[in-house]
Amino acid sequence: MSLVDIKSQSDLETGFPTEKSLIEELMKLKIVESEKICSKCGRGMELRTRKDGYQWRCRKTSGKECSTKTVKDGSWFSKVAMPLRQALKIMICWKMKMTGRQIESLLKVSHVTIADWRSMLREMCSLMVCNNPPLGGLGKEVEVDETLIHTRKYGCGAIRSEPVWVLGNDGLRVDTNCVEGYWRRKKKPIKTDNGTTNTMLPSYIGKSIAREWHGDEFWAMLLKCLEIKK
Repeated sequence: MSLVDIKSQSDLETGFPTEKSLIEELMKLKIVESEKICSKCGRGMELRTRKDGYQWRCRKTSGKECSTKTVKDGSWFSKVAMPLRQALKIMICWKMKMTGRQIESLLKVSHVTIADWRSMLREMCSLMVCNNPPLGGLGKEVEVDETLIHTRKYGCGAIRSEPVWVLGNDGLRVDTNCVEGYWRRKKKPIKTDNGTTNTMLPSYIGKSIAREWHGDEFWAMLLKCLEIKK
């Protein structure tokens, strides 16, 4: 089984029961580095076990350590404090469209941590969308529609932020029902999260577009975004 084929947490545990098997798969997908050079002596480092996982180590002589690096060093996960397995579990739950509260309850992770992760993953989706070629082009016609989004409400329905007009299209379809369905799908995640801010709105729209564009390949594309760029 490949990490690309993972559909749930149980798949992760079944397919990669040990930390070593998971790290080897991440190396295969180029999500973490498969080799490391010591920044002090320039020699190749060795991946060794430690009580809480694996670590890159360089030893000049037996028993004397030259330098060490975390297995996450140089990867997208380099600034992530939690173990790789736990981080991937959060991503899988998010991929499965679980709410923040559901993820918090299932994985026993704080609300702030999950909120930060969801924000990071939405931003990743926005980058995925930006890297795709724009619709239309020279000599082509596209239909553009608009919708009004109230980003967040406070108190008894009083809107404290300016509503935002959003322009877009769903590719080729111009039927009114299709257009209305398109905007409903874009607004649903925002309503599920009880609104958002004007600043975070583009990331919500980016996430929705990325999910719709890539469909069943969304998880694979998400993992591809984690590849180490040389």
